Amino acid sequence: MMDVNSWYNLAWNFMWMSHYFVFQLPAIIWPLTYLGSQTVNHFYILINYWVGTIAGGVVASTSIILWIVAAITYEEFDGLLF
Repeated sequence: MMDVNSWYNLAWNFMWMSHYFVFQLPAIIWPLTYLGSQTVNHFYILINYWVGTIAGGVVASTSIILWIVAAITYEEFDGLLF
């Protein structure tokens, strides 16, 4: 499938791999918010906004564009390569 629909492969891999990079930092900091420190809580809000919202929006937009290109260039694949 990678040889026939390379854009589909790129869109799929970009979507699931970028999810871990974008949302990993807020997920690591989240349990620390239960310690009751206002500094940690403010830091979490800041990270969640800039990484989760801004960077996440850029990654989601890029992913949508890749999926649109993948849908336009999609070719049927019968499973036989020879």
